[in-house]
Amino acid sequence: PMTKARDLADYTGLQADLAGLQTNITAGDTAARAGRKNLILNGSMQVSQRGTSQSASGYGSLDRWYINSANTVTVTQTATTAAETATLGGLEYYSRLVGTSTDSGRQWFQKIEGLKKFSNETVTFSFYAKAAASTTVNVQYGLLGAGSDTYSVFSTKEIGTSWARYTATVTLPSMSSGFTFASGDNLRIAFEPLETNYTLDITGVQLELGSGTDFEHRSYGEELQLCQRYYQDLDFVNLPLIRGNTSGAGASQTNISFLVETRIVPSITTITSSDGSGGTLTATEATKNSTRLYGSVNITAGHVRQGEIHCSLDAEL
Repeated sequence: PMTKARDLADYTGLQADLAGLQTNITAGDTAARAGRKNLILNGSMQVSQRGTSQSASGYGSLDRWYINSANTVTVTQTATTAAETATLGGLEYYSRLVGTSTDSGRQWFQKIEGLKKFSNETVTFSFYAKAAASTTVNVQYGLLGAGSDTYSVFSTKEIGTSWARYTATVTLPSMSSGFTFASGDNLRIAFEPLETNYTLDITGVQLELGSGTDFEHRSYGEELQLCQRYYQDLDFVNLPLIRGNTSGAGASQTNISFLVETRIVPSITTITSSDGSGGTLTATEATKNSTRLYGSVNITAGHVRQGEIHCSLDAEL
């Protein structure tokens, strides 16, 4: 009898283990088929192609994050300590926002491409944060570029002096009428500190459809590629520049391919360039995947020079 009871208990336990395993497999399979859940790019604050700090409005440091202020907020990519990394579930960087004076409408936000998928959807926004002193922060969404812009504060958080996870859930309005979807429409998620002076640290930012889950970690390489759809910093050396088969002297030229396809045909800013003969290179005839470069000093047909260019591509929302 004792053996039968023990066998029955073992069998019951095995059934429970199998049921739990099947639940985990189903959840994992669903997540895999659904794709990446975090709609925020660079929520881990690890990619900063433009630089690690900025004090001017606009894009300027952490990729995909925009600061809107009258130059009264400094944003800096900051490395975590070992203890902070453990507290933050493995995250190694955070963004430090330092506000220094009253500036109505100061916001730090990200624009998420494509509005249609958010119509009448419940979304959960979550993030880690701490402040030098208790700081009140509005969390706002904006529906932009879809016929009629809409803004709404959907949560107000009191940020304490120790790292903590904050979560807010909202059902976005239906966009079945009154909206015209087009390239460039976006959902904007913004942080708006209400204090005059503050030091606010933020990382692990996530936006997902439905209820909230743990922060989704992505490798640096994957996060960088996702960000490069909107901005790329390119540095090419030893570029072969030729006149080609056309007779006579003329501008040297070559083509360069972008690292990933950009959202739109980008605006190209040349930082430094050389056509190998004392001149410069000009980018023209750009597509979302490549551009042609022309040298400013003529070259004889059939001859080759070596040039170089350091430039940036901007295809931001």
